[in-house]
Amino acid sequence: MAYFKNSEFVDAANVLDIVAQERTKCLSVREWKHRLAGYGYNITETDAGYIVTSLATNKELVVVPEAFILQAQSNARAERAYG
Repeated sequence: MAYFKNSEFVDAANVLDIVAQERTKCLSVREWKHRLAGYGYNITETDAGYIVTSLATNKELVVVPEAFILQAQSNARAERAYG
């Protein structure tokens, strides 16, 4: 489950939807970060996992669970293999 970090105005579900949609379209984490920058977000990898931050304010918004990332990666591989 994702949770908020230092933000009252961000809808975590919407941010995670964008993160998931963009991850399935990308071949690499680098490309994923580039695509999310277009939405005003950055992905930072920490010991706690991936954290979505705002490019405008550099505040941490949502922590993305590792299981979520692994699932998105496997979905992307499957889609490319069969699509």
